[in-house]
Amino acid sequence: MDLELGHDLPGYPGPHGRAFPDLEARVHLGSLSPFNHLHYVTELMLLRPEPVARYIWRLLPRQCTLAAVFSQQEANGPVRCGQDAIFLFVVVSGAFAAPFACPCTELPAAGGFRLRNPQGHQFQRKCPWPRAKKYFFGANNAKQRTGQTYNFSNIRYGQAPVGDLRFAAPLAPAGRNEVIQNGSVGRICPQAGPAWSPVAAEFLQYLVAGNASAFNLTEVEQQLQAASQNMSAARIDPRMTEDCLFLDVIVPEKVFDGARSRIKRRQSNGAPVVVWIYGGGYTGGSKGGSGNPSGLIASSQAGGGNGIIFVALNYRLGAFGWLAGPSLQAAGGVSNAGLYDQRLALQWVRDHIHLFGGDPKRVTVMGESAGAYGGQRGVPFQQAISQSPGYLPISSYYVQENTTQAFLSMLNVSTIEEARNLSSTSLMVANAQQVAASRYGGYTYGPVVDGIFVPALPSVLLNAGQFAKNVKVMVSHMLSEGPYFTPPNVQTDDELEAFIQLNTPGFPTELVNYVVKTLYPARYDGSQPYTSPIERTILFITETSFVCNNYFLNKAYGNQTYAYQFAVPPGFHGFDIPYIFYNGQPTNQTAGMIAPVGVALQTYLTNFIMTGNPNGRGMPPFPMQGINASMNSIGTTIQRVKDDTSNERCAWWQKALFA
Repeated sequence: MDLELGHDLPGYPGPHGRAFPDLEARVHLGSLSPFNHLHYVTELMLLRPEPVARYIWRLLPRQCTLAAVFSQQEANGPVRCGQDAIFLFVVVSGAFAAPFACPCTELPAAGGFRLRNPQGHQFQRKCPWPRAKKYFFGANNAKQRTGQTYNFSNIRYGQAPVGDLRFAAPLAPAGRNEVIQNGSVGRICPQAGPAWSPVAAEFLQYLVAGNASAFNLTEVEQQLQAASQNMSAARIDPRMTEDCLFLDVIVPEKVFDGARSRIKRRQSNGAPVVVWIYGGGYTGGSKGGSGNPSGLIASSQAGGGNGIIFVALNYRLGAFGWLAGPSLQAAGGVSNAGLYDQRLALQWVRDHIHLFGGDPKRVTVMGESAGAYGGQRGVPFQQAISQSPGYLPISSYYVQENTTQAFLSMLNVSTIEEARNLSSTSLMVANAQQVAASRYGGYTYGPVVDGIFVPALPSVLLNAGQFAKNVKVMVSHMLSEGPYFTPPNVQTDDELEAFIQLNTPGFPTELVNYVVKTLYPARYDGSQPYTSPIERTILFITETSFVCNNYFLNKAYGNQTYAYQFAVPPGFHGFDIPYIFYNGQPTNQTAGMIAPVGVALQTYLTNFIMTGNPNGRGMPPFPMQGINASMNSIGTTIQRVKDDTSNERCAWWQKALFA
């Protein structure tokens, strides 16, 4: 493991020829990338008694003329630079201490940036470049809402899954990596998206407006047909790479600064850790794509503590992470490679998070895949926050094999071995084409029952007691999970029956009839939780794909879970993400948000992460679900309501009679 943080200034003399240095730069200077981020402030520790009144890094971009960026005293006149340059300006005891820029000096381990003195000015001090001091992975330092954090970006937790490792279980890194990762290079796993997604987004607008019946079903069918006939691959994002098994660690300053002393004393009283596992239909998403965790970290510090550590990981997507079936396994591959990636990343956290000031015995997994470990081995976390858990593993080996063979056909090969020898670009194109052709509401790929990592459907495993019983659990679902995934043209009994049979091949006809006629009957007189045909289809998808998974978890843990519903209208799937990552900064995602809801949600989440209990001073009570099956409904107000997942329909689905 290559550990790198910080540079000191041993060669930077004190005033009047003193031998000891004035300052120590305690963060990796490469964090100043990219150049257009001028808000970064590098922390400096004064090594002499006078206080540092202010210290500023300023980046002078290429071909710029800056006459008034700083005061005349600070800038020493207009600065004209012919190339990118970084300048440090420090004010000590109210007097200008040292503007310096070392002419034509390479910044070691900082991506080849240069410090320059473009006009050859003679500054007050000598400025030999500081030597590197190895502590931790290259850090980015960012000023957040309530203090500074260190952002360790692109930490490798797995070897590049290429060649023989393509479609295989990931391997931990071997040896030392001398390449410094300063976070300036984005790394995301190959992505893809279904062609029906734009249609779904348009349909949501009709639903919100209350006129779903006006949606043109004929036009929908024409759009989907056109999309399936024109499956040219989308532009490949330059950040996409198969070599994507990286994670980020964001650490509060106080937590990280205390880490070395704890390591020396061999103490384990580190900070709580939350590991974020993003959603995206198992075909899209990335470790940094959900949002900035500064709001969560600030919430965890609200009571005066040092705060939590936030970890986000990449895992393989689409065919790269979820190819499955007998042919794959016979060729040395593994089904559910994406789950293996997640577990390896969690093992990395368990083994190394103490170096950052974290406690490996206080790890919470938060995200959509937190409950998918099957209980076959000890899980590398102690708590789980399962938000809108969208997993219905494909149990049919026939379906798994058909999907694999279709992918190989798109590659114009017939074996997994041949696919391993193709270029990444070839696989990205085929993956994009296959996912684009996914049935409405589906993504083609996702977890499967493989008899190993996922030995059976989660509902069956939970019902049989095959799960980690010592994990504390918090579960949530949205007010209306299903609309985005609901085909607008599935409304009649015949259409719903056809939809079920299409999505679950082998589903016995008598069970299909039971589902349509008894579980979700076409009665719109107020006796059911729906009053129109499209609402019936929405409820069917909501329960089978999302909320019944929470019922399974609640029941397995004897209702000793903390359950909540996110009910800010319209309450569609994923609409809680901007609230989870709310940090007070206006963005496109935060437009129209109700800020107090974000603060309240983050308070509940961080209380649970830190203590295993979401309750805290000044917050409405948050009891466990309990025998009455109740939950907190978090909307414009916070209310205690009956948990709508506790119903006879979810109880029937847990029997898994169709598996």
